[in-house]
Amino acid sequence: MRRDWQAFWSQQGDPRYGTDQADFVRNHGREISILLGDPAGRSVLELGCGSGTLYPIVGFDRSRFYRGVDFSQSMLDAFRAAHPAVDLNCTDASSYRDSNRYDIVFSNQVVQYFDRRMFGRHVANARAMLAPGGRFFVCSAPWKIARASYHLQPTNQRGGRHFRQFGLLGLSYLGVDRLGSWYSFDDFRRVAARNGLKVQFFGCMHYPYRFHAVFAAQSSL
Repeated sequence: MRRDWQAFWSQQGDPRYGTDQADFVRNHGREISILLGDPAGRSVLELGCGSGTLYPIVGFDRSRFYRGVDFSQSMLDAFRAAHPAVDLNCTDASSYRDSNRYDIVFSNQVVQYFDRRMFGRHVANARAMLAPGGRFFVCSAPWKIARASYHLQPTNQRGGRHFRQFGLLGLSYLGVDRLGSWYSFDDFRRVAARNGLKVQFFGCMHYPYRFHAVFAAQSSL
């Protein structure tokens, strides 16, 4: 599965939100910006930044320092075309780590592409890069409790479902899911505890089957 999404996204320059992309991205970005607060004057690391779609919407363009990380060079090329001066690094987001300290470490719709080992490394590296009082935001993670309702959404006005949907749900429980990995709050709590962090959870308004999580040092929450 990981090889498939890497092959796909390595050739993309657009996040592919759909035909109503502009309105959706703007509204989803506003939701995230409420969670993040104002990045002005703060240092920001975005892991899995893609083509920079959220960069101006959530205010990262006003940050004191911003660095974006993504494994897809085509995505970064699109990002740099729109924002030529931005600091970008072509690296896998699950393993990225540098010597800087950031007030905000942020990822959105990224951890679904990680297995549990990668997710643990993602959190541990983010923890090592947090400045005192900094926070790590993992946004729009697929919520395990909503997996069945996501796969069994009615396919017509009468609320009918197809056998194919039940098959996809069954495959998902076997670890084969086009959306990727699904997480519970306990999955996040365990990795937080291993890294000396506390974590808070928030619902995702624009994706009811996802949730947001905010990690911080235990003394900071």
